[in-house]
Amino acid sequence: MLTNVNTKTAEEHIKNAEKLKKSWFYRNTKILKAAELYKKAGLIYKLSKKWMEAGDAYLQAANCCNKRNPVEAITLYIDSSNCYKDYSSSDAISALHNAVELCKENGRFRTAAKHQIAIGEIYENLNDIQNAITAYEIAIELLNNEMDEAKQLECYEKIAIFYSELDQHEKSIEIFFKVATLADNLNKSWYPTNKYILHAGLCQLIQNLKINVLPNKLMNILNVCVHFNSNFKDSTEYEFLKNLIISVEKKDPENYVQTLQEYDKHSPLESWKLKLLLQIKQFLNTRILC
Repeated sequence: MLTNVNTKTAEEHIKNAEKLKKSWFYRNTKILKAAELYKKAGLIYKLSKKWMEAGDAYLQAANCCNKRNPVEAITLYIDSSNCYKDYSSSDAISALHNAVELCKENGRFRTAAKHQIAIGEIYENLNDIQNAITAYEIAIELLNNEMDEAKQLECYEKIAIFYSELDQHEKSIEIFFKVATLADNLNKSWYPTNKYILHAGLCQLIQNLKINVLPNKLMNILNVCVHFNSNFKDSTEYEFLKNLIISVEKKDPENYVQTLQEYDKHSPLESWKLKLLLQIKQFLNTRILC
């Protein structure tokens, strides 16, 4: 019963807000009053767990504030997106896009990038990889204005992984080396440069196998990685990549699997990387190698 009373109150707020929007007397003041009524309705719907209605109300409130109070409008677009998120991904993305555009208009590029990344995450959850890539690329551009290399690195890494999952390994290689360069510039222990170089090397390995590079030429991958960063040669990642390549050269699936298992004990393999490594193993099993 309480929920019904609450939602009736919300409906009244929305009706009154619509009336205020139609009035031409003291228009700016009345539009902002309408925004407050939509906002109150949104809160009531939110507490009543009527998420789509809450999202709609917050969206209307944001539209009222858009040019008159952009800071408030950005917050309301985000509130709207959060309400939509589990029920309508397209509406959630649209609300976030409005927030991003308003942030850009007001020079708030770091905040715009944050919301652009949220768009990428929604696409990622939908397994819409191409749109996720585009979203993260836009976020990187926005972060250029803030010189935020750490956040750019995280976006680039996601993009590189996506391209690997799409079997576009040449793009992955280029981006992983870019990520390694950023990590080296940041000089922070939590950005493991050698791991990113390893990822580039693994992508190069499967790329070479797909174009039938002779096994005795595969060691050139290590040379490229070391040439990129001489410190890589003293790393666990170097030994791991070298042992994998030796297993491939010798057509030795058992040693290949053993190498994976040993490495996984100390550095658990992410799902995308495991998928890539299993693809490489298939070349051994099918005896494609010359």
